[in-house]
Amino acid sequence: MNISNVNSERHVCLITGASAGIGKAIAERYAEIGWDLILTARRTKPMIDLGRELEKKYGTTSHIFEVDFFEKRATQKLLQNIEANGLKVSGLVNNAGYGHPGVYLDSSWSDHSKFIQLMMTAPCELARALAPKMVDDGFGRIINVASLAGHMPGSKGHTLYAGVKSFLINYVENTEESDLDTDQKVSLSNRECCLDKLITMTDASITNYCQSLTAYSESGLQDSDKIKFFSDDAKSC
Repeated sequence: MNISNVNSERHVCLITGASAGIGKAIAERYAEIGWDLILTARRTKPMIDLGRELEKKYGTTSHIFEVDFFEKRATQKLLQNIEANGLKVSGLVNNAGYGHPGVYLDSSWSDHSKFIQLMMTAPCELARALAPKMVDDGFGRIINVASLAGHMPGSKGHTLYAGVKSFLINYVENTEESDLDTDQKVSLSNRECCLDKLITMTDASITNYCQSLTAYSESGLQDSDKIKFFSDDAKSC
C-alpha cells in the first residue's frame, strides 16, 4: 500500500519494525528531514495510520508492507515487492526486534531459531541485498539498532540477546575492515546507544534519540559520494 498525493523522487528509507515505539519515531524523524519511507512490520493498521499522519505533516510518501521476519523467506518477499514497485532504497534502518526471556534450555530450538532469524539473519540479508546498489549510486545509509548489551558480559536470562547485539556491532566493524574498498568511498561507523534504557523512556526521550540517530543520514545529504553504515546502540542515553 502506498500513501501519497504526489509522485516523489526523494531518498527512500526502509525501516523495519515501524508500527510502534522506536521504529515509529525513527520514521517520523526521517519524514521530517525529507525522506520518503518504506514501512514494514507485522501489523498493518498502525503503519497505515502513521503513513497518513506523515503525509499530512511532511508530504511524505509511505510504502507499506506487512512483513513477518520470523519467516525465512520474508526478506526475499519484501525485496521482490520493493523491486516490483520500482523503489530505490537509499537508507535502511534494521530496527525490528524483541526480547526473549528465560534461560536457554527453557525454550525450544524453534523459539531460538525465530529469534536469530529476526534479530540477526534478516538485518544481514537486507544489508547485503541493498548495499551494492547504494555503492553503485554513491549514496546510502544503513543503521543497525543494537544495544549496550552487546558490549557487556553475559547475564542470566535473555540468553541470545546480548550475543546477537554483539554480533551486529562486530559485523559492522568487520565489514568496514574487510569488505568495502576505500575506492568506493564507503564509510562505516559504530555509534552506540542503549536501547535497553529506551524501552522505559518517555516519548520525548525517544524522539531526541531518533534526532541524534538520523543526524547521520541528514548530515551527508549533499555529500553524494559517501555510503555510511552504523550499528547504533545509544551510549548517549
